[in-house]
Amino acid sequence: ASVSETANELGVALGTAVLGSILTATYRRQLDDIAVPAVALDEARETLGAAHVAASDLGGPMGDALRSAADVAFTDGLRLASAVAAALLAAVSIASWRVSHR
Repeated sequence: ASVSETANELGVALGTAVLGSILTATYRRQLDDIAVPAVALDEARETLGAAHVAASDLGGPMGDALRSAADVAFTDGLRLASAVAAALLAAVSIASWRVSHR
């Protein structure tokens, strides 16, 4: 039971770290091309919430562009992380089925 619990905790921690890194890398990479002041871009690259605050501080069309770009970047990162998770789940399911049917 303790080995199972440890494996579960390790899987959750590694999964969160890997998928979170994929989401964050995608989000930050997509914000690199936005034409806004460097200070606002640095704030926006930290979190989606910070991007919305920076966009509100900028205001006008530039703020709208930053908010929209941040929303799209976050959604794209989430989609990619979800696709990776689904692929890993499928691979593990196939491997588990093969091992159990030997």
